[in-house]
Amino acid sequence: AVAGAARLAGVRPLQRRPHGRRRLDRQGHQDRVDVELANALYDEAIDRLSAFRENGGDDTGRRYGDEAEQEAKNDAPPTAKKSPANRADDLTAVFLSNRARCKLLLRPPDAHGAVEDAERSVAMRADWHVPYDRAAKAHAMLGNWKRAVDFCRGGERAASAARAVAA
Repeated sequence: AVAGAARLAGVRPLQRRPHGRRRLDRQGHQDRVDVELANALYDEAIDRLSAFRENGGDDTGRRYGDEAEQEAKNDAPPTAKKSPANRADDLTAVFLSNRARCKLLLRPPDAHGAVEDAERSVAMRADWHVPYDRAAKAHAMLGNWKRAVDFCRGGERAASAARAVAA
């Protein structure tokens, strides 16, 4: 019953592995370093996109995040052709949502930071369900059950609207 409840909450139950304790400690440390590095990269990308928007969408010959743009195309639902500033807003929303995920993966999790990032992402892209899910998980970690349920319902509405548009 506990494993089922944990699975519904999106929490992985602890599993025994055949590896020795020493290896798990090193692996856990490596995972933390990877998550912290990803968090730092998202910080830098969000700062660059903010500067891009402040310049009115003029990148002055510099290309910001071709790889990031491809990631956003893979993660985000298809949209109509947009101006560079609007595309920067979409990329910022994707990066904020992904940074919220990184903050949830930290040990201990930074749930407050994840809530801030996910809610900013929702404000920028209310039509995308992923930040709703991440905000709901962060609120659940903080014990804010009503807010978690509200974000779950918002994510369901966004996902169903996206399916209706795609159909």
